[in-house]
Amino acid sequence: MRLLMLERFARPSPSLREVLGNLRGYHFANAVVSFLFACTGPVALILTVGIAGGLKPAEIASWVSLAFMLGAVITFAMSYLYRQPLAIAWTIPGTAIVGAGLLKFTYAEIVGAYVVTGALMLALGLSGAFRKIMDWMPQPIVMAMVAGLFLKFGILAIDGFDKAPIVAAAATAGFVLFSLVRPVGRYVPPVVAALAAGAVAIGVLGGFAPREGASGIVAHPIFFVPKFSEAALLDLVLPLAISVVVLQNAQGIGILRLNRHDPPANTITTVCGAGTIVFGLFGAVCTCLTGPVNAILSSSGEVRHHYIGAFIWAGFAFLFGLFAPGIIGVALAVPDAFIYVIGGLAMLRVLQQSLAAAFGGKFTAGSVVCMTVTVTELIPEARFALLGIGAPFWGLVFGILASLLLEPGDFRKPAAQPAVAPQPPAAPAAAPAPETTPAPARAAQEPPPRPASPPSEAPAEASPAERPRPPVPAWALDPGRKPEPERAAAAAAEAAVAAPADAPALAEAVTKQLAPFGPRAGEAAEDAGKSEAAAQEPKTAEPAPEPAPSVPEATAEKAESGRAETQDAAAEPPAAKTASAESETPKEPQRQEKPPA
Repeated sequence: MRLLMLERFARPSPSLREVLGNLRGYHFANAVVSFLFACTGPVALILTVGIAGGLKPAEIASWVSLAFMLGAVITFAMSYLYRQPLAIAWTIPGTAIVGAGLLKFTYAEIVGAYVVTGALMLALGLSGAFRKIMDWMPQPIVMAMVAGLFLKFGILAIDGFDKAPIVAAAATAGFVLFSLVRPVGRYVPPVVAALAAGAVAIGVLGGFAPREGASGIVAHPIFFVPKFSEAALLDLVLPLAISVVVLQNAQGIGILRLNRHDPPANTITTVCGAGTIVFGLFGAVCTCLTGPVNAILSSSGEVRHHYIGAFIWAGFAFLFGLFAPGIIGVALAVPDAFIYVIGGLAMLRVLQQSLAAAFGGKFTAGSVVCMTVTVTELIPEARFALLGIGAPFWGLVFGILASLLLEPGDFRKPAAQPAVAPQPPAAPAAAPAPETTPAPARAAQEPPPRPASPPSEAPAEASPAERPRPPVPAWALDPGRKPEPERAAAAAAEAAVAAPADAPALAEAVTKQLAPFGPRAGEAAEDAGKSEAAAQEPKTAEPAPEPAPSVPEATAEKAESGRAETQDAAAEPPAAKTASAESETPKEPQRQEKPPA
C-alpha cells in the first residue's frame, strides 16, 4: 500500500535538444502574455494590500520577490517532471483575505496562519483526499465556476475600450487580422500581433506612466518569525485553505483537463502546501496552481509541448522576482486597459471552452446555479460571502446540491468498460468458403448420396451434413478446369487439416469436391476393368476389415480413387456395391500381384 498518494512522473523527461527543437513562437507569446498578466494587476493588488495594511516597502518587495522566484522554481520543476504546464504562483483571493486580516492582526500572526494553512494542504495532498474530491465533483459544475470567474476578464476587456479606445482597438485589430490570415498566424501568433499593435499605439499616444514602487533594484528577502494566535487561525486558516484548494487549484486543474492535460492533483496540493509554509516565512501569501496563467499557456499549440511555454514563463518570473524592486515600477507603467484587453483576448478561447464544457452535457441545472452564484463575485453590491468565504466556493456547493436534487440521474456512472481490449473470437475449425455457383447449378452438380454404412462398421459421430464444410480450393471454383493428381492431393491435404481426426468424412468431403469434374482421361476404362475383375473373383468369406489407414497415408490414395468410387456407386446396384466394398479392401494386394490381362 502506498503511503504517499503522489502521482508518478512522466517519462521520458524532456531533454534540452527536445525543448529547443520544438520551441515555437506561440510558446513565447503565451509566456509573455501570461507573465504580463501576473506581474501587473496582481502585483498592483499586493501593493494596494500592503500599503493599506501598513507594510514597509522592503516587506512588500520581499513578498513579491519570494512569490515570483520560488514560484518560478516550483513551476520549472513541476512542468519538467510531468511534461505539462503547471505554473505555480500565489493566490489572488488569498491576498484579498489577507488584506482584510491586516486590519485586525499583526503580520507575525498572519505568517502563523500561513504556516498552519500550508500544513493542512500538505496533509490533504499526501493523503490523496484532494484528488478524490476533484474526481467526485462533476466537471461541468467546476467549469461553470471557472467560466464565472473568467467572465471577469472578458468584462474588463470590454471596459478597456471605454478607458483607452484607441489602444484597445489597435490591439484587437492586430489579434483579429492575424487570426484570419492563417498562414501568417502560424508564425506570428495573434496575441503577439495584439501586443505589438497595442504597444505601438501606447508609444504614439504617450501612454506610459511610471508609478511609485519599492526602492532598490535587487530584492532582499526578509525572514518573519511566525506567531500562532487562536483568533487569527480561526479567522484565516479555513478561508485561505479554501481559496487555494477549491478556488485556485480546482480552477487550474479544471482548465488543464479541459485542454487535454492530466494534472497531478495530489502532487499539486502537496507542493502548494510545502510552498505555502516557505512562502509564509518570508511574508508571501499562499501558493497555488494559477488558473489564468495556465489557461493562457495551454491555449494554443501542440498539447504535448505546452510545458515549453511554462519554462519560458518560469524564466521571466524568476528574473522579475530577482529584480522586483526595480521592475515593479516599469511593469506598472503600461495602462491597465491595455493589460485587460490583452488578457481578455488571450483568454477568449478558454472562456469559450469553459462555457461549452459547463452547458454542453450533463449537470446543466447545477452549472446554471454555480455560475449564477459565482458571478456575484464581480458585483460589489451583490457579492455573496457567507461565513467570510468567497462566492466561488458557495457556487460549487449550491451547484452540486442543485444537481443532486434536480438531476440525480446525471451522477450515475456508465457501466465500466473492460480495462483491456477484448480478444478476437477464435476462428472455427473449418470455415466454409463463399459459394459463387447459383443454387440450381449447385443442386445439379452435387453427386447422389452414398448408401448407409454396413452394420459391421462403427457408427459415425455425426452425419456429413452436420459437419462444417471443408474449404474449397481456389482451382475447384472453375468448372472448366480438371484437376491434376497434384491438385487432388493438395485438396485432400487441405481437407485433412480441416478435419484430421475423421478419415471417412475426409474421403467423402474430397469426393464431393471432385465429383463435378468427372474422371481423368483413361481413368474410366481402368475402373471398369477393375470392376469386371472383381465381379469374376469367387466370393469367399472374408476376414473382418482392417482399420482404415491414418489420415496422412490414406489421403493421396482416397483422393485418386474418390472420383471412380462415385461413378461406380451411381452405376452399380446396391447389392453389387456392397459386395464390391467388402472384397475390394482385402483383395487389393492380390490385384497388384496378378499379371496384367
